[in-house]
Amino acid sequence: PICEVAPGFVWVEDGRTVGNVSLRRVAGEPAYLIGNVAVHPDWQRRGIATALIEAALESVSRQGTRWVGLEVRTDNPNARRLYERLGFSEIGQTWTMTRPAGLDWQRRAAPVSVPLRRARVREANILLELARESIPAPQHAFFELRRESYRLDLERKLNHLLEGRREVWWVATEEQGKLLGAVRARCERRSLPHRLEVLVRSRCEGQLETGLVARGLDSLPRVSDRAVEVTVPVSLQALVASLRQAGFETAYGLVQMRLDLRGRSRSVPVRASET
Repeated sequence: PICEVAPGFVWVEDGRTVGNVSLRRVAGEPAYLIGNVAVHPDWQRRGIATALIEAALESVSRQGTRWVGLEVRTDNPNARRLYERLGFSEIGQTWTMTRPAGLDWQRRAAPVSVPLRRARVREANILLELARESIPAPQHAFFELRRESYRLDLERKLNHLLEGRREVWWVATEEQGKLLGAVRARCERRSLPHRLEVLVRSRCEGQLETGLVARGLDSLPRVSDRAVEVTVPVSLQALVASLRQAGFETAYGLVQMRLDLRGRSRSVPVRASET
């Protein structure tokens, strides 16, 4: 039987949990993302994953949820077909790209056509707005774009230090002071790869990416000794090309999918029970 647990459902057989689906609410929207769907190998191909997802959809539908989203790896066609049968449609793709450790990097001045400077504390809201413009709108929820993630104040810096990481933002500006692009270089704990985040306004696409990627790599300590990771929408072709030029390779891809619940007929899954 299916049992509801916050925030999700599990499938229990003879007192043993053999499957689960988890959910998380989308900030600022009447929507949910399915974070995980897992079924024990010995219990697969019995319709358990379908029943779990249907139970989750029925549950959030009763709360007035407008849509539900999920991500599936591009190398998992069976899972994708399951989601498509349930009514989910692709709305975008992302690649996680990695620059492997041991690859040489010659630090150099970033070749950009506009000035680069360090971001200022008061520019947190502008960076968030830049992220929302840079990333295709249908994929915003999957990137969890929140102001908290773009803060530059002392409290955030101290929190990073306590967590064993540090980060720096560089921004590209025009004469009027408007931010045209930015790069975040995050130095992670030793066991994790460093990370980059590159943002470029749509009207500047193809002009700033190479310089921003270079400045981000320049900002990371011992960058040739550590792997560097970045997640990028596949549709941003100029950014993808600049990352490849800097030595990044595609590690894996994710397909973002979405199901509109408005007007969807509600049905209670067979053998489903909420507790």
